[in-house]
Amino acid sequence: PATAEECDLNISLAGVQSIAGSTASWSVIAGNAADITFSNPNIFNPTATSTTYGTYTFRLTETNGVCTSTDDIVVTYTEQPVANAGTGGNECDLNFTFNSTLSTASGTGIWTKVSGPAGEGYDDATLEAATVTVTTYGTYVFRWTETNGGCSDFADVTVNFYDQPVADAGPATAEECDLNINLSGIQSKPGTTASWSVIAGNAADITFSNPNIFNPTATSTTYGTYTFRLTETNGVCTSTDDIVVTYTEQPVA
Repeated sequence: PATAEECDLNISLAGVQSIAGSTASWSVIAGNAADITFSNPNIFNPTATSTTYGTYTFRLTETNGVCTSTDDIVVTYTEQPVANAGTGGNECDLNFTFNSTLSTASGTGIWTKVSGPAGEGYDDATLEAATVTVTTYGTYVFRWTETNGGCSDFADVTVNFYDQPVADAGPATAEECDLNINLSGIQSKPGTTASWSVIAGNAADITFSNPNIFNPTATSTTYGTYTFRLTETNGVCTSTDDIVVTYTEQPVA
C-alpha cells in the first residue's frame, strides 16, 4: 500500500518481489532515519521499528543486475490509546458526571451508551468529565472511546440511577394512652425498604413488631417520651423522618 498507520512502534512491511532472483534494499527517505531500524533491510518484508511516533517514508529499491526500480510507502506510527473510563457509581437523581482521562496527548474521546433504558443526553459527550442526564431510573452501561489518529480503544462504566425516597414517618408527634402505638409510616417510592430505630429515649424499652415495614406496632415497657426514626432506602439512597411518641398511662376514673 502507499500508506500505512501502525498503532505501535513496529510495522511489518509487505514488499513484493517482482522478478525471481532480484534483491531488495530498504531506506528512509523522509523522517529521521536514525529513529528507524529494519530487522533486515535486504529482504522484501522486514519489520521496521521506530523509536518515536511520527510519519516516515520508506523506499524499497529492487535490483536485478544493473537494473533498479523503487517504490515508496508512507508509514505513520501512532500511539495506541488505552481508554480509561474512570469509575461508575450510584446516583440518587438523574444526572451523573463522568471521570474519564485521556491516555494520549493528541487523543480525543466520546461517550456513548451501551445499555440501559432509552432516553439520555450529554452536556458535551466529548468531555472527559461530561455530565449525562437520563430520563428513566435504572442501570446503564456507558462507553468511553478514545481515538488517536486511526487507533482507538474503549472502556465501560456502570451507573445506577435511583429514585431518591422521601421518608414520611407520619405525624410529627403522637400520644398513646397505653404502651402500644401503631405507627403510620408511608412508603414514598415503589420498591423502597423501611427501617425503624429509636434515636431518643431508652431503646431497650422499645420493641417493634417488625422494624422493616412502614407501619409496625411499637411497644414500650415504660411510660415516657421516645423519638422513633424511619429510614427509607432505595438502592444506596436514603431518607429519614422522625416521630416523637409519648406513652401516657391511661387514668381509670
